[in-house]
Amino acid sequence: NRIEASFLAIEDKRFYQHSGVDWRAVLRALWNNVTNKRRQGASTIAMQVARMQQDMPLSVLKGKRTYWNKFCESITALVLIRKYGHQAVLKHYLELVPQGNRIHGVAYAARRYFRKPLQDLSWAESAVLAALPKAPGSMNLFHENGREKAFARAELILKQLHKNGTLDDESFLAA
Repeated sequence: NRIEASFLAIEDKRFYQHSGVDWRAVLRALWNNVTNKRRQGASTIAMQVARMQQDMPLSVLKGKRTYWNKFCESITALVLIRKYGHQAVLKHYLELVPQGNRIHGVAYAARRYFRKPLQDLSWAESAVLAALPKAPGSMNLFHENGREKAFARAELILKQLHKNGTLDDESFLAA
């Protein structure tokens, strides 16, 4: 489906190939941290679900990206995938993911932003929703500046979908 493909293209390209932790991404992120290169995330969708479900107030968690927290998220992600499977974890992620404007979950976001059910979204609309979790506060679709940021990231997602063969040339140009 379009929404899943869009999210996987930008959030976790190897989602179905790992067991909850993408060790290649972890090693790349560690190497970049050690060599002072540009920081890159290594969080998988399962790790993000683990973080979104933590039992602490958001004020305590905000900005706390420590190695210990990443380790705890990794263990939880491994357990989630093993216990529930990839499809259930992805479904749960799509129900929880922040979409800005106090909106959580893609189904509600589709109704709120595009006034249509999730299954009726175009590739472009799906890519816009997949863009939002990167910075839901600054990619506010109700403001011009936020829309521009979200649309720019959505364009990257569409290019990735085209590159990986999900979108053919005609669908890519239409989107």
